[in-house]
Amino acid sequence: MFHSQRNSFAGKGQLTEIFRSEKDGFPLVGLRSEVVEISIVPALGARVFSLFNRRTRREWMWSASEKRKLFPNAFGDAFEQGTLTGADECIPTILPCRWKGRDLPDHGEVWSRSWQLDEKDLAAEKLTTSVTLPLTPFLLTRTISLNNADLRFDYQLESKAPESEPFLWSWHPLLCFEDGDYFELPSPTEDLKVEIALNPTGARGETWPVERLRQMAGSQDGFLKAFVPAGNGKAALVHGKTKERLELSWNPDQLPWLGIWITRGGWNGYHHAALEPTHGAPDALDVAVEQWRAHATLACGETTHWHMNIHLTE
Repeated sequence: MFHSQRNSFAGKGQLTEIFRSEKDGFPLVGLRSEVVEISIVPALGARVFSLFNRRTRREWMWSASEKRKLFPNAFGDAFEQGTLTGADECIPTILPCRWKGRDLPDHGEVWSRSWQLDEKDLAAEKLTTSVTLPLTPFLLTRTISLNNADLRFDYQLESKAPESEPFLWSWHPLLCFEDGDYFELPSPTEDLKVEIALNPTGARGETWPVERLRQMAGSQDGFLKAFVPAGNGKAALVHGKTKERLELSWNPDQLPWLGIWITRGGWNGYHHAALEPTHGAPDALDVAVEQWRAHATLACGETTHWHMNIHLTE
């Protein structure tokens, strides 16, 4: 498994270090503290390639290949044809759909695009990258900052459209998931709103008790994508053996939904999971606007902001 070189940080307190490396010919850039190391690949959707707990040696980001291989994709490729490594940004849709005459691709417009790295912000220990969407008239900027065991993701979305534009944004991390691992969901959560499920089979719009998620976590042949209201804006993935935690927190007024994905062998034989703060549901923008009416809208010339926090525990 790939990792860049690491320093001890003994006696350095909460110092944040900038580092650069390379993987499969693609430049990586990252930040590390005494506790956390994070790296991104600007040329490949600015995806989070690695999120590593330096004290416990746990890599939280899952990859479909043992060598965590990286390669480019053409705009419009199906997401499953991608590297399936780390965390991507999905906007303005997650599922492919047709909207305002645009054929919006699988998992949105930016995961397969090269993003611009802000070198000035990098010198200030911030990972700032930006991308112009090729179909929808938006400019998306993301800034990642690190303070010891805490990461903050700040987003800015600017509209260049002549009229209001609805959109969905979702963080899309593929997280390692093992037997015994489990989710902690926002409070209160009583039911899941299903997008798709296998073993047991579920269809979009069905309501399931949250216990079904616990059952799915213990299975070996199913998958589930569902949504819950953001509630208190807190969720976590817990490693069952060590009780290490990846904790997410966000403003539920900004991001009122949480997507939950888990595959226990049911999707391409893979075992991983995701916690996905998002503006709306379900995963297709046209359905979110026309049926569920759960989405965000950006007015002509408007700029909006939102943020998300990640905390790693031992």
